[in-house]
Amino acid sequence: MSAPSTPPSAGAAAIDSEILRSLMETIPDRIYFKDLDCRFVFVNAAQARWTGAGSPAAMVGKSDFDYFAPSHAELARATELEIIRTGQPSVGQIERLELKHGTIAWGSATKLPWRDSSGRIIGTFGLTRDHTETRLIEEELRQERTMLRTIIDHLPSRVFVKDHRGRYLLNNRAHQRSIGVSRQEDALGHTILDFLGGPRGEKSMADDRRVLDGGAALINQEGSLLEPDGKMRWAVTTKVPLHDVRGNLIGLVGSATTSPSASAWRRSCATAP
Repeated sequence: MSAPSTPPSAGAAAIDSEILRSLMETIPDRIYFKDLDCRFVFVNAAQARWTGAGSPAAMVGKSDFDYFAPSHAELARATELEIIRTGQPSVGQIERLELKHGTIAWGSATKLPWRDSSGRIIGTFGLTRDHTETRLIEEELRQERTMLRTIIDHLPSRVFVKDHRGRYLLNNRAHQRSIGVSRQEDALGHTILDFLGGPRGEKSMADDRRVLDGGAALINQEGSLLEPDGKMRWAVTTKVPLHDVRGNLIGLVGSATTSPSASAWRRSCATAP
């Protein structure tokens, strides 16, 4: 039997090298290795494409200052020098990335110390995963929440959201005033009984339980309502079940609106002969 032309160790090394090459060329995440002066030693194709370098070889010997706006390049260098100094990684940091030509994106970056076979730190290496779409969705959701909050806070009706145990999750300003608090934080986690005791508080809790236990909405129920000035007025209250995206009942949404017509009707009945 003839001896193998390549030692087993050399064959294994060749396979490992091919695996690494395939990963570096095909993985969509941006991978990079840098020396102790934060200059690129090796990058994958995704990193070269994203920076506009043309090819991985074109980035060798250059730094972030050649491709990114100074604000990001300085932050990246400071992070990498700290990794080199301490040997501690930076994991999952969300970064605002701005290229020199003005493109702005977001990335989730993990960077680690690069060590040689003896364990000595010879630089850093990292992986940045595109986070732009997620970030844009998050910003859009924040804008929608801000818009919704602005709308409900300026409604004259008292609007509130409760969890499955009748505890407040959200109260608009009109409702906060009615229960005697000035901040949302002062109402969170409390029930109506913490602000209104006696039969009226108990009735409100009983209405909540009807909605929360059976999922049946309470629509335009007339009843007395205590105003911030201490006067009792008639109001129309609505409470509807709140479901999550899977259809599970998780709470209720309610509103209470002072009803002058109902109040006037009650007074006319009380004074009628």
